[in-house]
Amino acid sequence: MTELTTAVAIALVIALVEGVKRMKLFDNKWLFLVDLILGLGAGYLIAGNDVRQVIIQGLIIGLSAAGLFSGSKNFIENKEE
Repeated sequence: MTELTTAVAIALVIALVEGVKRMKLFDNKWLFLVDLILGLGAGYLIAGNDVRQVIIQGLIIGLSAAGLFSGSKNFIENKEE
């Protein structure tokens, strides 16, 4: 169940960061930090009060979201050329 929850959280973070990007709330160079902060928030919701688990889960979600977002973005941009 935890793997499914983590996958859903990653997808949610990607969608939220895309929304932040489209609303131009932050410069694009800060989106990586937005990924990490939202990932840590999602990690807290998943892991509860265990600080170590929150940090690990949050980093996994945030870094995965940042990597998946930039990786898919680079793939699409390279495909259009």
